[in-house]
Amino acid sequence: MLTDTFDVEHIMKRYRSRFRRRWWVFRPRMEYHVFADAVYWTDEFPVNIQRDLENAFRVVLHHRTSLLTGKQGRFPKAWDLAVRYFPRWIGFKQERCTFNPELADRIARIRRVSNRCIERSFAEFGRLP
Repeated sequence: MLTDTFDVEHIMKRYRSRFRRRWWVFRPRMEYHVFADAVYWTDEFPVNIQRDLENAFRVVLHHRTSLLTGKQGRFPKAWDLAVRYFPRWIGFKQERCTFNPELADRIARIRRVSNRCIERSFAEFGRLP
């Protein structure tokens, strides 16, 4: 994950004029981003998001997922940069940024399943010839 604030800020500055508030998706659904260990909604990013912008947003998504689960986020600087450069992003809607016990439980279950799948994959990888 990117953690250097300068890199994140540089990337966000570059895309701020081209990044829209939302991408129209009929019935957006919550998905899990395994590399960010975070959730996002399908209307928050374009399907073909630039790799460097996605990488910068991983820390933002991780921070927001912490907020959704009632924990203190690990990346407040990246969060603040995203708020500054993309203030109208749909991902900042209050219901997508504040603690919700039902959503926190759902995220915990998603993470458990993801961790089991990853562990199983590593175990199978270790058995390869």
